[in-house]
Amino acid sequence: MNGPFRAAVALLALSWALAAPLAASVPESRTLPALEGLATPALGTMEPAVRDQLTERFAALDPPPLHGDPKSLAQAYGELGGLSFVYGLGEVGAVALRNARALDPESFRWAYLAGLTAQSTGRFEQAEEAYGAALTLQPNYPAALVRLGEALVDLGRPVEARRRFERALEVAPNLAAAHRGLGRAAAAEGDFEGAARHYERALEIQPAAAEVRFPLAQAYRQLGRAEEAKAQLALYDRQELIIPDPVVQEIRALAAGSAVHLMQGRRARARGDSETALAEFQKAVEADPDHPPSLHALASMLRQMGDAAGAAQTLRRAMKLQPGRATAHVDLAGILVLAEQPRDAEAEARRALEIEPDLAEGHLVLGIALARQQRHEDALEAFARALELDPLEPEPRFERAMSLLALRRGGQAVAALGSVLALDPEHPAALANLGVLLESSEPETARRHLEQALRLAPGPQLAARSHLSLGRIAERAGDFEQAAEHYASALGEDAAAVPAYLRLGSTRALAGDPEGAVTAYEDALKAAPGLAAPRLPLASAYLATGRPADARRALEAGLEQTPEDIGQTYLLGLLLSASGNATVRDPARGLELARRAFGETPSPLFGQGLAIALAAAGRFEEAVRAQRRLIAGLAGQAPPQALASARKRLAAFESGEPVTDPWREDRSLVPPPWLPLPGTRP
Repeated sequence: MNGPFRAAVALLALSWALAAPLAASVPESRTLPALEGLATPALGTMEPAVRDQLTERFAALDPPPLHGDPKSLAQAYGELGGLSFVYGLGEVGAVALRNARALDPESFRWAYLAGLTAQSTGRFEQAEEAYGAALTLQPNYPAALVRLGEALVDLGRPVEARRRFERALEVAPNLAAAHRGLGRAAAAEGDFEGAARHYERALEIQPAAAEVRFPLAQAYRQLGRAEEAKAQLALYDRQELIIPDPVVQEIRALAAGSAVHLMQGRRARARGDSETALAEFQKAVEADPDHPPSLHALASMLRQMGDAAGAAQTLRRAMKLQPGRATAHVDLAGILVLAEQPRDAEAEARRALEIEPDLAEGHLVLGIALARQQRHEDALEAFARALELDPLEPEPRFERAMSLLALRRGGQAVAALGSVLALDPEHPAALANLGVLLESSEPETARRHLEQALRLAPGPQLAARSHLSLGRIAERAGDFEQAAEHYASALGEDAAAVPAYLRLGSTRALAGDPEGAVTAYEDALKAAPGLAAPRLPLASAYLATGRPADARRALEAGLEQTPEDIGQTYLLGLLLSASGNATVRDPARGLELARRAFGETPSPLFGQGLAIALAAAGRFEEAVRAQRRLIAGLAGQAPPQALASARKRLAAFESGEPVTDPWREDRSLVPPPWLPLPGTRP
């Protein structure tokens, strides 16, 4: 570029700059109010990413500026205060947020975060002031209303607190935190009925918030409900109640390092957002690959989402960083059980117990690993030891019940499941299994247990089992429509639940719907092609719907699988001998099958099949002799209609005529198109 042209371009650029409105691009610099100096905390023990982030932000504000744009500086101080809160540096955060409020007194965010920081360090009077200022600016922010109410309870002013919680519910009707706050306020006033009611409602809205179970147990105890209090304490842990809070979310999004991702992941897991939790734990590990808590959290989440291989690999990384931890071996054993590696799981459990012999969880997972190897007597010993060490834990009792069932000790299993429910009345697997065990002997009790299990959303397989058992209860009571609804629901939960197909086919047939029975049995064979059970009732249903060719195919396929099945042998012999469909009929083979069936089981039914086959083969004298003997045996025993049909066939044989499709007139010749309902052996 030559000199004159360069000068022209520079002059043109200068003219554009002078023409532009300066105030639009450069904030006005003003004299600022007196600001407090920040005491930079010791950051040496923090993660590198966190240390670098805070060092940079503190350096930008130390010493406090004397001039500048107030809102921009308020943003810098406010974000530093918020980050300090996230990282647990409450005192430093309080100073930064006071500066932010002085610079921008109309900002809701800085006043609210100041209240949150003060409350987190136990300065409830300061929290009250800051929340009050924030709510003046934004009166309907639910989290601020709840947190102010909590501060007022801590200040011994439950009546004022209740008004804030009630206002929060007006704004957000399903806010679990507001009900938790109302429970605290009620308890502070001595209203333990009201406290229990609100704590229960908080748990209905957020079932994962197990921290609420402790104050609920205290309320139950004050009301004299000791067993319910004990049950709640057994379920208590530190899984916190989540308050929707966009302001805090924005601040957390600014944070660096694994700690914030770990916290975010734990919060997401608590509210049931597994995908977000997994992503946050993965980010935590990316931020610090050698951070054992992040690795443990990621392994736990992978396990929960069914990735046993990934969970085991991640946990082994953590164990290399922190060797010799018994609980880590227990966790790995649990993952290996899910991965169907029970021998390896047993080895890990035994390593845990070498390190810590009295670790109840170690004995529990050892028992589970042994049970998965069908070593149930050994498993019972492990579960007994786990219960000695922790008698209030329901899981060893449940696993013990499962081993007792496997050992066919049903009465003891019933008692064991009852003890599980005494500790945990909402244990879905215990409810479902106890319901199945009691479905024959105590159907009403079983129904209550099963319906309660379903209300708890127990997962597809348990839900399918519960519906299947409820269907059998309805079927025994003769309510085939309700039974069919339960069987269909079972299949909706688990399309591989073959027993539900069989029972659905049976109830359709019992309700007079052979077409529906055909569909269900065919679906069962699609799900399990090698299944023998539905072949005979399917063939009978085909005959009931006028489809003899399909009946023949079903029976021939069944006899290929189970040649010894005498029922299918009989029915195929009858069909080949007497079908009106020429493409189906094969009298010679029909006689062969009829002889085999009667030879193995010389019953009146199979005798009639043999007589029909003899007539179809043109051997009428033998058919007549056989039929006369059968009629003599049936007299006084068979229903009148069946006896009349047998005599009619005798007349045909005496006239030298075979019979065609005799099952149309005499349904007793064909096995029913349903399967008998099995009993449940307690």
